[in-house]
Amino acid sequence: MLRNSFAAERLKLKGSMIWLVFFFLPAFSVFLGSVNFSLNRDILTRQWDSLWTQVSLFYGDLFFPILIAIFCAYEWRLEHTNHNWNALMTAPVPRRNIFWSKFLTVAAFSLLAQMLFMVLYFCAGSFFRFSQPFPMLKAARWFFCGWLSSLAIAAMQLLFSMVIRSFAVPIGLELLFCILGFGFAVKGKWQFSPNSLLIAGLGSVNQEALGAVEMGKFVLLCCIFILLFCFLSLLFLRKRDVSAE
Repeated sequence: MLRNSFAAERLKLKGSMIWLVFFFLPAFSVFLGSVNFSLNRDILTRQWDSLWTQVSLFYGDLFFPILIAIFCAYEWRLEHTNHNWNALMTAPVPRRNIFWSKFLTVAAFSLLAQMLFMVLYFCAGSFFRFSQPFPMLKAARWFFCGWLSSLAIAAMQLLFSMVIRSFAVPIGLELLFCILGFGFAVKGKWQFSPNSLLIAGLGSVNQEALGAVEMGKFVLLCCIFILLFCFLSLLFLRKRDVSAE
């Protein structure tokens, strides 16, 4: 049953304009970061590491979370139009499967976005012809931490997009969370929100922010946020009934 629900979510994405946003935002992040790196090469002398701080700052603080928010809002857009919510609530499908199929779809989407971003980062570094080799271990850590923390944002945004019928309001809320998350990360209080976890995991502000102990705390907090928002979403679906709107 869950497999069928997941397949149905994939069908909704075929021919969707969401893929234009998917390609544009990571590419634009790398472009802006590369331009900034190129203009400040006399200061940014750590090659791959310096380039990463520039491209990941735009990506982790703004573009990646907004991309996830747009996708989550799109996942619930159809259910909020033309009384489709009532059809969903009366369908012979367990409500938990409805949510988990959407969450798994967003998780796969964010994984693809991370892969695209890392490929673009590698291409940008190759363009600058760095003498240092590509930092495979660091890149793997950034990739994993970025994806894991993105799942916390996805769980949060799926909840907001499910509860709020508007397509734009959850995305606007995510923009606010981006600002707050950046403030927390700059002050070293990256534990306080999913967005600040993303910035810390990507090493956008401080590449050395996560030691062995902090990495364990990072993974634990990501899992807590994911479980919390997933639990709230499932609780809302269990208690929500058909709507007269």
